[in-house]
Amino acid sequence: MGLDIGIITFQYLPRPTGHAYRFAWELAYEAGANGYMHGADNNYGPFSQILVLRMLDEFTERNHLDAPARTEIIDWLKSLPWDDWQDDLDLDAADDDDDTILDYDPERHGGFIDLHFNW
Repeated sequence: MGLDIGIITFQYLPRPTGHAYRFAWELAYEAGANGYMHGADNNYGPFSQILVLRMLDEFTERNHLDAPARTEIIDWLKSLPWDDWQDDLDLDAADDDDDTILDYDPERHGGFIDLHFNW
């Protein structure tokens, strides 16, 4: 057995505005609760596309957002450097009890992204 050492690099993305900024905080909270590392003022979390779109549905409903506000958030999400974002993802393709990270399947769960949040 050997010891491998790697370097983590960050590609900081433009800060979203408006409704997308509010939704980005939802992602940060999710990463803090279910991500793999968190500390003072930052956290890391993996996200599947289906997880994020389901979170967006809940966020939209909870905040009574209209279609243009939802579109603003979707446009921001699509601008992120996803692995394999799918425009025609079937949100019913995965069961609600699927772990869309541990059991990740690109055909059912869509794209994948690993995000770092720092505040």
